[in-house]
Amino acid sequence: MEENKKRFTGRVVWNELFGRILTVRGITEMAVLIAIAIIFDQPFLKIRIGEAASFSLTMLPLLLIALRFPLIDAFLGIGGIYGFITMLMDGYGIITYPLDYLLAYGSLSLVALFQGLVYKKHRNEITNYLFLALAVIAGVSGRIFFSTLSGVIVYETAFGASFVYNAVPMSVSGAICIALLVMLFPTLLRFKPQITNIEIIEQ
Repeated sequence: MEENKKRFTGRVVWNELFGRILTVRGITEMAVLIAIAIIFDQPFLKIRIGEAASFSLTMLPLLLIALRFPLIDAFLGIGGIYGFITMLMDGYGIITYPLDYLLAYGSLSLVALFQGLVYKKHRNEITNYLFLALAVIAGVSGRIFFSTLSGVIVYETAFGASFVYNAVPMSVSGAICIALLVMLFPTLLRFKPQITNIEIIEQ
C-alpha cells in the first residue's frame, strides 16, 4: 500500500512537470506559439537599440507557453526549441546558445511554477493579476540574469554595462507583456490547462 502511494505521488509530481508536450494537442499548441514568437522576433516588428538589444513582443507567446505547459515542457519548448531556432537565425554562433538562448529564454519557463497561484480562484480577483505579474517578473529576471552573464563571459563586457544593456529593453518588453497578459487573462482562465493530479485522481 505504501509503495503504491509513493508511485502514485511520484506520478502526480512527474506529470505536473512534464508530459503535455508529448500529446498531439500539446505539440500543435507549442508549435503555433513558437511560430508566433519567431514572427514577432523579425526585424520589421522590433525596435532596435544598438546592435542586438531591442523591444518586441517576442516574449508574449513564450510566456503563454509557460502559462499553459508544465515546467520541463515549457523549458524544452522555450529554451530548447525556440532558443535553438533563434540562435541559428541570429547568427551569433553556437557559443552563445547555452547562456543567451537555452538558459536566458528557458528562464521564462519559471512562470510555469506560478500556474497554481495564477489560475486559483482567489477571494479577490486582483490577486490573480498580482501573481500573474509576479510570475512574469520572475521569468524576465531570470532571462536578464543569464543574458547579463553571457555578456560578461562570452562578450567580455563589464557586469554593470552588460546588466544595463540587457535589463532596460527586457524590462520594458516584460512590462508590455504583463499589460497584454492582463487583458488576455479572462481568455486564459477560460482555456486554462487541466490540473494533472486531478485528472489522475479521477481516473
